[in-house]
Amino acid sequence: MARNWLLPMHQVYVRASSEFIVTMKETEYMIQACADAGKPGLYLGRINSAVTPEAIIATIVCSKVHPLRLQASIHPFPECKYFWSHFKIVLFCKYYGMHVWNGGVASIGGLCRNPVEAAISRIGQILSNLGLSNGASASAWSVDMKGMTSARRNLG
Repeated sequence: MARNWLLPMHQVYVRASSEFIVTMKETEYMIQACADAGKPGLYLGRINSAVTPEAIIATIVCSKVHPLRLQASIHPFPECKYFWSHFKIVLFCKYYGMHVWNGGVASIGGLCRNPVEAAISRIGQILSNLGLSNGASASAWSVDMKGMTSARRNLG
């Protein structure tokens, strides 16, 4: 259930979901960890806990982190398709001046029966990501139905 929260760090009211609240706290902890390590400007990577475009965009804007210290993810989870919400993230990143986190992941034992099909699936995902976002980088990996990413057959 969504509630109105006053975020003391930002002094703004937002219609907050639990996803946004968790992701905002996660980002604050990452910022604090960088400061504690003596590297306050360190690259933070992508927003990890957020899944919906609304939570990703709200976290980026409310955290007030420089756009080049974060990335927003548009890669779909294994065995999922793109949907219109991915366009929201790509357009936001374009106008906000940040890079999109492109990636492809395939599940061996899901829609992909073997490593060859997983490789083809990953290539298709990455090409569609880069085409959608006009991105410059991408990551790719595969998992099996046990959740293993480092098994020999998953590394091909």
